[in-house]
Amino acid sequence: MLKYFPILDRGSEVLTSYFISIEHEAGLTIPADSETTLEKGLSDFVEGKIVRDGPIQAADLPLRKLAAIDALARTGHADPAMLNSITIDPNLWPDSAVIDWLELILLRVPQIPDRERRLKTRNKSCAARLNEQGTAMPICRATRATICGG
Repeated sequence: MLKYFPILDRGSEVLTSYFISIEHEAGLTIPADSETTLEKGLSDFVEGKIVRDGPIQAADLPLRKLAAIDALARTGHADPAMLNSITIDPNLWPDSAVIDWLELILLRVPQIPDRERRLKTRNKSCAARLNEQGTAMPICRATRATICGG
């Protein structure tokens, strides 16, 4: 996995997930052997073969795994079995994780069990998070259009 600084002993699943996601969104490509190595690192992390504790003890492991699965889904290398390593409960997740789950993983991994039902409930999940008051909204209008279908 990628490192923030060369002197570090190990790479970061957060940085690697972010890098792959940005690379995909920008339409860039990295050499195939490097991409395979990065994807292998993320897969091993999601499957529990690589254990990473954050610098601060927090209950963010499912969110970090979700981001890694999202990055793998972007490259077509996410396996529905990877979702077995986390509890799927969007009501407990922050907005960013819900967006990863609804739009990126569900839409890019057609083999996910109950995928169609979960996609149909996306409007409900999204609407429950919106709080339009005056000119402020926690989820921006562009994101709302994306995850709520308009």
